[in-house]
This record gives sequence, structure tokens and C-alpha cells, in this order.
Amino acid sequence: MAQLLVNEGKLPDQKHQSWEETDAYLLEHGENSLPKTTADGILFDFKLTLTEFVKDFTSTVILSIRQTGMIFIFVIAYLLFAIFRRKITPNLFLPFVSLFLVAAFSFIVISYVETRWLIAPYILAMLYYSDLEFDKKLPKLVPLINQMLLILVIFYGTYKVFLKL
Repeated sequence: MAQLLVNEGKLPDQKHQSWEETDAYLLEHGENSLPKTTADGILFDFKLTLTEFVKDFTSTVILSIRQTGMIFIFVIAYLLFAIFRRKITPNLFLPFVSLFLVAAFSFIVISYVETRWLIAPYILAMLYYSDLEFDKKLPKLVPLINQMLLILVIFYGTYKVFLKL
């Protein structure tokens, strides 16, 4: 329901409605106006589901930069490149699972996906990236770009903390 209220402009983004607001909505619109299960939520309004999937998946990937630098993006790009080149091996299991988990969370229509829920796929991506780096399967520029971006994220975070003092 929160996503419906956000889309109508009645609730700020990344906020949740109260239980009283949910009860009032159900009284006004009827018991069947909201899905009862996760599967119903996905199939209830499929256009909304796809729209929210694209929005949530994009924002999740962008927000992953704060936790992993470009690691998650590099690993997903490596997976897609391997699939495109038809070099599918069991070695691609970790990046596939990582991508699948992020996609699964993005597919559920909720008002926003919190990146802390996605620590498991991020850790999987970091393990796979570490393995790629150890085996020297990445161009030398990739780790450098990632390290420079992480340094920028650290400086930005430090700057934001100092603004609050």
C-alpha cells in the first residue's frame, strides 16, 4: 500500500503508512483492494510490478556503489559478458545468485528496497570479484577505478559527517 500512496503523492518516498491508514484504506476500498500474499502482490497489478521492478533494481544497483564501490556492477557486467560470449560455466554461479537475489528483492513491490537487506548478494559479489582479481582475469584498470571510487565515497561521507557537526 505504501507504494500506491507514494505514487499518488500522498506519502513521501521511502516512508511507510501507519497501520491505522492501512485499516482506513481497506475499509474505504474493500478487503480485496490490496493483495494478501507476496505472490498476489506481484500479480495484482503487473504493470505496477514491472515499473517498480525497474525503479527498484536501478536504484539498488546505484546504491550498491556506497557499499561495494563498483564491485557489484563489475561482477554483473562480467556475468552478462560471459553469457553474451556463450562462455557459461559453473564458475558463474556466485554472480548469478548475486544478481538473482537483487532482482528478487526488486521484484517485490514495496515502497523502497533497503540496501542493508542485500548484504548477502553484495558479499557474494565481493567474493567473486576477489577471485577474479586474484586470478588476474580483470583488466588492471578495473581495480584502480574501484579503489578511486571508494576513496571518493569515503571523502564524501566524511564531508557529510563534518557538515552535521
